[in-house]
Amino acid sequence: MIRYEIVGSVGIITFDRPDARNAFTQQDVEALREALTAFECSDERVLVLTGADACFTAGADLKNPPSNFARGVPGIGVPGPAPCA
Repeated sequence: MIRYEIVGSVGIITFDRPDARNAFTQQDVEALREALTAFECSDERVLVLTGADACFTAGADLKNPPSNFARGVPGIGVPGPAPCA
């Protein structure tokens, strides 16, 4: 599960599947893509990516792998944040 929230003026995306070491399924990749797009369309200037529990992320879930992992990768599947002038 991917959680996106705004705290003050900071966007926070949390990878929240600690039982699977925060590994990504296809549903998680799509949720991450949506969260990154929401951040890009917001007024926030800072984005924090974090993992629930003791692990950031193990990457793709090998038991239920995403068909297109790159769709959730900033700068590849989703435009990355551009520096402000």
